Amino acid sequence: MMVSFGTTYTIHLGATPAPPPPINRQLQAYQSRAVTGDYIGMALDFGPNIPQHIYPKPDKDILRSSVLFILLTRLRERVMLPEFGSEIPATVFEPNDEAQMVLIQESTREAIQIWEDRVEYLTCDVYSDPNNNVIQVLVEVRDKRSNEVELLQFDLRAFISQ
Repeated sequence: MMVSFGTTYTIHLGATPAPPPPINRQLQAYQSRAVTGDYIGMALDFGPNIPQHIYPKPDKDILRSSVLFILLTRLRERVMLPEFGSEIPATVFEPNDEAQMVLIQESTREAIQIWEDRVEYLTCDVYSDPNNNVIQVLVEVRDKRSNEVELLQFDLRAFISQ
């Protein structure tokens, strides 16, 4: 049974309508990645022509941004998922000492193991530069599907300035 309202809207009862055709080649590439089992994500380059710079990300970039997103999200920042994130943002204004570095390492390990099951946590090294008030974090993870090892690097000074 099909009920039509004018010429624009159609409601199909019982049968599932076919999906609309892809709009352009970028969307086709994005949809084909979903069929092949690749990780799916989008990248946005900021510039004068923003709509022209949206493109599918490679798997490596998707995993990198996902891990950094988890690590730099404050606990209780998400209203509907308050346990998502890590304790790293809360350590920004703490004393730059050995205890803080151990807390960052443990928080990194815990957050990656809980929230990102596409990668395997390998190591986390934290370096302190008290003269510049910078803590550098180097995280090594392995993509479980491709077995590629990725080194993620960020410093907490850059996080403060954002």
